[in-house]
Amino acid sequence: MRTVPTYDKSIDPAREVEQLREALDRQPVIEQAKGMLMLLRACSADEAFTVLRTVSQRVNVKVFDIAAVIVAAASGQHPPCSPDPRTVADVLQYVRGLKPGSPGVVSDGEVADHLGDGGLV
Repeated sequence: MRTVPTYDKSIDPAREVEQLREALDRQPVIEQAKGMLMLLRACSADEAFTVLRTVSQRVNVKVFDIAAVIVAAASGQHPPCSPDPRTVADVLQYVRGLKPGSPGVVSDGEVADHLGDGGLV
């Protein structure tokens, strides 16, 4: 017996397309930040993304915003997003604290060691 797909009327196709466009627009910045972390840590792309995700969860800021802070700092610019200054300082403090060639996946404990407990969610 063949199953007929059903249409979920609660999904707005225009909204879904807009969300996909936003994701595609943000992807290059995330990829750039991953590349920078890969170089700094001598790690894989998956491990670099884990760094971004872990820092994002620790400071309660979206991965894109974390990536934008890293890319902007590397290019001497201000991030296009507007995270609060404490978040920018926390992210940069962590990234600057990475030892060149430090392999492996970042742990929440490693993030805490670099960022400390003050001002974090």
